[in-house]
Amino acid sequence: ATTLSARNSMSRYIAIKESEATKAKEEIRIIWGDFIKPPHVEKHPEIHSITHNIMMLGGVAKQQVSREKAMMLLAEINKFATIFFAIKEMKTKIIKAPHAPNEEIVVADI
Repeated sequence: ATTLSARNSMSRYIAIKESEATKAKEEIRIIWGDFIKPPHVEKHPEIHSITHNIMMLGGVAKQQVSREKAMMLLAEINKFATIFFAIKEMKTKIIKAPHAPNEEIVVADI
């Protein structure tokens, strides 16, 4: 039998997982809708398919518990970040995220 404490923890983990997937989708949607312009798309035509993949994988991340799908989502977000920083003419670097599970993420090299 699962303890009440374990159920509580699992419920919290699920809520956080779903909240973070929603945040990721919202942030990408805002950048794509408000920042990405036709000249950016001409230079980076894959931005539309990457954005679509993020929207789809973000939905899957909310609905399922799949490390494989979560890693696919992270890969697409990293692709998007690379393009975003390139548009802003900023160099990037790959670091280990400072939070669990410490996966590699693309960040501005400032």
